[in-house]
Amino acid sequence: MMDEIRRNLSVTLPNPPKAAKINSTLEAHGEVRVDPWFWMNDREDPRVLQYLRDENEWCDTTLAPTKDLQDAIYREIRARIPQDDQTVPVRIREWWYSTRFEDGKDYPLHLRRPAVDAPDEVILDVNEFTTGRSYVEVATRAISPDGKWLAYAIDPVGRRLYLIHIRDLETGKDLADEIEDTSGDLLWGEDGKTIYYTVKDRQTLRPYKVLRHRVGTSPAEDECVFEEPDDTYYLGL
Repeated sequence: MMDEIRRNLSVTLPNPPKAAKINSTLEAHGEVRVDPWFWMNDREDPRVLQYLRDENEWCDTTLAPTKDLQDAIYREIRARIPQDDQTVPVRIREWWYSTRFEDGKDYPLHLRRPAVDAPDEVILDVNEFTTGRSYVEVATRAISPDGKWLAYAIDPVGRRLYLIHIRDLETGKDLADEIEDTSGDLLWGEDGKTIYYTVKDRQTLRPYKVLRHRVGTSPAEDECVFEEPDDTYYLGL
């Protein structure tokens, strides 16, 4: 395999793109620092986006001779992974919960059953969120103490800014509640009607605040329970 990689990479390769040096002067604690790459921290800057596109194009061109080898390795790895697998059911209060992967689907189905020998019911099919998207991740999933609600956090773009949704498990429908800019951490209160969650600063992506949400109300009304002002600390639940 390594000999094939060496042969494929023995061709003349294009030069990689070079980012422009644009000096920025930063001052803190009486010290001055000149950073030529500081401009690249702006993800909305067209120059940054173009540079990333150029890097991706260079990478694709450079690795093009190994495309057949990449595909062969991918097929071999995939062949070693069961495509229709399921976890062992775990009992939480009155229900048995498990996760199943089905052949031909890239994302899991989250299930529950009222008894260990009863048929499964699907409470969340992550594949439903993939239409028109190249990426999706469901982070925390939390069931209310009475088993009526499912709160789950989803990131549809890969930036780890999660939207929290609340699903009525009797109807299978999501409520209008939609909480933005969270870290994905969430917990239910014992009343079964309240969730606690952490929000992130959109620029630094630091979880810094814990809020309390009551099911069926507007997230704009959520109360701050705790806030960490020190930006050297991250909050978690």
